[in-house]
Amino acid sequence: MSDNVIQLVHSAGEARVDSRVIAEQLGVKHKHSFALVTRYQRKFEELGQLPFQKEVGRRAQGGGRAERFALLNEDQAYFLLSLSRNSDLVVDLKLRLVKAFRDARNQAGLDSVMGMILLTAPAPWEKRFGDDYYRALARITGTVFEGHAKGTPAIFGQITDRWVYTAILPKEVHAELKARRGESERMHQWLTDGGRDRLDQQIRMVTLIADSSIDRKDFEARCMQAFGLPGQLRLIYPQAA
Repeated sequence: MSDNVIQLVHSAGEARVDSRVIAEQLGVKHKHSFALVTRYQRKFEELGQLPFQKEVGRRAQGGGRAERFALLNEDQAYFLLSLSRNSDLVVDLKLRLVKAFRDARNQAGLDSVMGMILLTAPAPWEKRFGDDYYRALARITGTVFEGHAKGTPAIFGQITDRWVYTAILPKEVHAELKARRGESERMHQWLTDGGRDRLDQQIRMVTLIADSSIDRKDFEARCMQAFGLPGQLRLIYPQAA
């Protein structure tokens, strides 16, 4: 039973659980759980707003009016369960509620980060990676950069994705950025002003590290040390003169 996910809704500015869901999970009639909510309404309201709703077209058992229910916030849901005997069923439901509200908080935080970093539509293209960045990559990879008109080696894209974008973006944001990008678009076109500022800082840092590295292995080791990404640690050579 612990694998059953509790579905939450968003109401009154926060994640909430329908009182009918709690009753169903407890295996009791909703009217009994709802009676506890109305009986101790003032105490529930000490824990936050207590929205009551009616579902159009749904009839209460044995009644002629649309069924009323409450949308409980996290504290209110736990308070309602505290009014029940602490059986294995109640303990299991408490655990699933803890997980559901935790996941809701995590998702809300991720949505907030998404909004701060990603645009809803791509901005016009503008040059963000300078020639000095690509020349530095060419030197450590033993490749040639002769300007964008002649293209860049595929390895540049791999390095950029790992040590520029992956290093500064949460993995969920990085995945969403890749999903939003069209074939003719660059990832930086989807970044907000704040996201582009952070991108510019990372480009400068990666350029400096590449300029001070002996070769690609040395560069990778320095990046792992600087940005804390997982990888095999290697010997860091003395800074190139």
